[in-house]
Amino acid sequence: MTECWIFEGGGKIGRYIGGYHDARAQQEQHLATKQPVAKKNEEVIASKAEIVKRGSSKLSYKLRRELEQLPGQLEDLEAKLEALQAQVADAAFFSQPHEQTQKVSGRFKSGGART
Repeated sequence: MTECWIFEGGGKIGRYIGGYHDARAQQEQHLATKQPVAKKNEEVIASKAEIVKRGSSKLSYKLRRELEQLPGQLEDLEAKLEALQAQVADAAFFSQPHEQTQKVSGRFKSGGART
């Protein structure tokens, strides 16, 4: 029995029974049956992506309300940060007890992370 190995690319080696011409014929037959499946998979993936695009364009009531409230929340956080910055910028701030300055600096850091 004769066996033929063909380098198919992409690090794959195909094993075929028979000579070189038999191997090529088997390889073409294998590729012909594999190609329609790949096209069908691409169509399914494209249709799923289209469904996701259509589905994600409509927000739920809760998400819509949350989105509408974000600018106001952002303004509130920015105002709090400005107040904390003014407090830290005051010359007398660091003459206060360490516990008090740590609380303010902790709020300042956490407020900056949330914005």
